Amino acid sequence: CTFYYQFGFDCDLFFIGARNINYFNHYQLIQNGVDEGIYVEIGGQEQYLLVRGADKNNPVIIFLHGGPSSPESYVNYAWVDDLLDDYTVVDWDQRGCGRTYMKNCDTDPKNTSATYEQALKDLDELVDYACERFDKEQVIIVGHSYGTVLAANYIEKHPDKVLSYVAIAQVVSMDINNRYLAEQAISNAKLAGEDDSELQKVLEDYNE
Repeated sequence: CTFYYQFGFDCDLFFIGARNINYFNHYQLIQNGVDEGIYVEIGGQEQYLLVRGADKNNPVIIFLHGGPSSPESYVNYAWVDDLLDDYTVVDWDQRGCGRTYMKNCDTDPKNTSATYEQALKDLDELVDYACERFDKEQVIIVGHSYGTVLAANYIEKHPDKVLSYVAIAQVVSMDINNRYLAEQAISNAKLAGEDDSELQKVLEDYNE
């Protein structure tokens, strides 16, 4: 009680002030721009987008997270805030992960539709959605890790839809990464005293 009487009132004022600052910043942002978390139908699923920007006329960035299945919309405030005056940023929880998974887990609990080919189709629908909504002919794509794999292949197929591309931790060779992961899984199975015959067969088939 003594601590609260000495410091509690000041703490309350601090948090009230912080909430008010956040409220006015948010209000200022959405006057001419956009600040919303929404679900959009993409590839037959309701997929989650966090869309933020101070001016809807600014260029549009689509951010492709890593993983696969490592959504980053909940942490990207750390750097996206610095872009909002000049860009509209679309942060996407890809099929099979994050809020997109939670929205569709009843109909696709094992993520059977979450294939690489489907991810490319989803990305193309997302680009079309962003271009139509914000009246753009092209978007900027930012890819992180696995997101760079999607981005590189997408740009090769649809160069007319991409204004520019920014890679964060560009993946150079999926072949090397897959073999390394398989060998690591076999090593872990042996250390745990588990049967690694199925893993060995998978690696042999992969090497062929």
